[in-house]
Amino acid sequence: MNDRDDTKRGSAGHQQSNQIAINNGLRAAQEKEGKIMKNSVKVTVLVALFALATTSMFAATATSTINVSANVANVCTISTTTNLAFGAYDPVFTNAVNPKFETAPAAVSVSCTKGTLPTVTIAGPFTITNGTDTLNYSLFSDLNHTTAFGTVNLTFALSKAPQLVSVWGLIPGGQDVSAGSYLGTATAQVNY
Repeated sequence: MNDRDDTKRGSAGHQQSNQIAINNGLRAAQEKEGKIMKNSVKVTVLVALFALATTSMFAATATSTINVSANVANVCTISTTTNLAFGAYDPVFTNAVNPKFETAPAAVSVSCTKGTLPTVTIAGPFTITNGTDTLNYSLFSDLNHTTAFGTVNLTFALSKAPQLVSVWGLIPGGQDVSAGSYLGTATAQVNY
């Protein structure tokens, strides 16, 4: 062998050693880079968690007032719960002089918004008819038939609960009328 062959061999061995060193260096660099990447991911996760924690710890709030309103109407309702019934009127004997009192008083139910002070009135004509014959009657606000039904004052101070207004009546005696059914109406009204 000559010196040149030794140089080639020495050079090849040196290149191989260099290649191994380079490969080992690359491997070490890659492992280090992998560790750095893993550490980088860990750091990124920790920074994100810290950011979330501090955001919720130092979150601020602000408020605003919402105005709410409503208007309550002053309202009343009225309805008839019982109609006025007189039963049989005898123009010849029993009621020739004496009046005929109701057999069942009328009742109207009134309900109003709390705080309302309504009045109840009844409008006529206070007559019931059968063909051309007419019976006159009178209405009263008391059981004894002494107070003519004019204006009844109600108070809804505590609630809207319905209140009943009773209406009593009588047919004066001595009316000369034919036999038959006599019908008519009166109108109850609530004023508020």
